[in-house]
Amino acid sequence: MTAPPAAARHLSLWLQARRSGFAAELHRPPSGEAVLTLVAPDRPGLLALFSAALAANGIDILSAEVASLAGGIALDQFHVRESGGGPPDQRRWESARLDLGRLLASEEDAGKLVHRRVHRASWAASAAPAVQTRLHFDNLSSASLTVLDVFTQDRPGLLYSIAEALHGAGASIELARIATEGNKVTDAFYLRQPGSVGGKIVDAARLAEIEAAVLAAIDEHARRAG
Repeated sequence: MTAPPAAARHLSLWLQARRSGFAAELHRPPSGEAVLTLVAPDRPGLLALFSAALAANGIDILSAEVASLAGGIALDQFHVRESGGGPPDQRRWESARLDLGRLLASEEDAGKLVHRRVHRASWAASAAPAVQTRLHFDNLSSASLTVLDVFTQDRPGLLYSIAEALHGAGASIELARIATEGNKVTDAFYLRQPGSVGGKIVDAARLAEIEAAVLAAIDEHARRAG
């Protein structure tokens, strides 16, 4: 359940987003991780845009809760830090906010932005053991959505690559739970087939298509990261 102070902030952001098309708040508590709340009219590929702006500015996503509110508004919460640790400083956050505004206005290409700014050197020196990539589809846990669990090695910009692959494959992300532990990510994407009656993706060929798109995106991301 959302605490009353947070609920009041969310309502304020929701009203702002309805008026201006986008609202954001970076909350730096006295201790612990920074919490970033992003609110915008929901649309296909929105999570990819959010994560692209953060990755391009060296803001790591430690965990996230992505959901849609009434009236077609998306409210996404991210626990974030700078790549070197600690909450994002104001200059870095303002840069990410400006990038996100350009992405939402289609004045910038998300893929080009991420690839231009995320450098190979950022993970080249990592001595952590490699994590094997595994994908698992679950059509039992949710009554109306297909759950895709992704287990793989974390790298800067990874969430953007996965979210963009799902968008490109025609799967709508209705809810996402993102978690990072060390160099391993455990992400759960709740997917809907746009235009379908039941919402779930049950066709084996469609599931194979989505799986291939996500695996290809992760492989390409790893290749670029070196």
